Amino acid sequence: MHLTEIALAVGTLLLAAFALWQVLISRRTARQQLRAYVIFEGGSIQLQQLQGQTFFEAYVRLKNFGQTPAYNHSSWVRIEVQDASQPPFAPGNGLTKDILAPAGESNLPVHCGPITAQDLNDIRNERKRIFVWGGADYTDIFEANWHYEFRCWNEKEMPNRPNQWGLVPADNPDQEKNMSEKSFLKRWGVPIFTAVVAGATVVQAWAFITSERAFVTVSDVHFAKDLTPGLNPLPIFFEMKNGGKSTATVDVLKANITHGPLAAIPDYKDSPQFAIAPIVPNDTSQRILDFETAWGQETNDKVKTGSLPLFIYGVIQYRDDLNSSLSWFVPRRETGFCFIYKPTGGVRERIFETCKESAYTYTR
Repeated sequence: MHLTEIALAVGTLLLAAFALWQVLISRRTARQQLRAYVIFEGGSIQLQQLQGQTFFEAYVRLKNFGQTPAYNHSSWVRIEVQDASQPPFAPGNGLTKDILAPAGESNLPVHCGPITAQDLNDIRNERKRIFVWGGADYTDIFEANWHYEFRCWNEKEMPNRPNQWGLVPADNPDQEKNMSEKSFLKRWGVPIFTAVVAGATVVQAWAFITSERAFVTVSDVHFAKDLTPGLNPLPIFFEMKNGGKSTATVDVLKANITHGPLAAIPDYKDSPQFAIAPIVPNDTSQRILDFETAWGQETNDKVKTGSLPLFIYGVIQYRDDLNSSLSWFVPRRETGFCFIYKPTGGVRERIFETCKESAYTYTR
């Protein structure tokens, strides 16, 4: 399978995963819009006298702001007078369970006392605070279990209503947790699938660019003349084909001949360089490459019979329209080639075969 086809397949799979993620996101969004939301709506504190003692009586109101009922609803509330810098927000649990309908309210009374005159004076001078906190546990229509906590303290005493205080949120924010959802999915689900979408986009963009690029290979190599002693330069017919969809502008064509052995890593530094005209898509470019040889009779005969190897190798570096306009993203392309002369019974039946050395034959 061609690399472009693999890239397209991978991109398609990633987009399929994204489509599945969109379905999951839509499902989750619908649930978020429809589920129950039981949260703190308001409350107040009032000073009460009972049998010669002073108490605080607080009322907290929770409300279901969602569109569906909250099942197995259980709530609790606590109150305590403490130093303003030492909030006592300890956890608690509800004792009863009921169903809280949409727009339904749960009123929670709570008492604290007896309260001393010093406590009351410290509260009015903001050295102490009346802390009120609590929570609710419930199950929504989608069978997800939710845990909610609120934390409040008193605001200033109402000027027109002595011995009464409103409730305001404490510095510790309210908290809501889905007790049924795994934290990994909640925390990393969106970033992971966002990365998948980005990856799919990059892969498909790269696959499209690759499919539209020029693709130059060597399509034919043979002697331009019969081998004869003293033939110099040695002319070799060389044909390149552009099998891509963009015009290839050849910046570098370096080629050389050798009797071997080939080095482990190609070295084109001292190889002759040849000029080639641009090659349009699905077209070829042909030229004669001349190489200095000065072979004598013995070398000539050994090459013709195959007893002395003859390699022609080199590199083609080229650019296309996409590389010219997107050079920061699309690199210049390169083709390495290597052929060995394999006579099959006479000079007129000569064949150049691709070398087995993979370091010399590549495209990138």
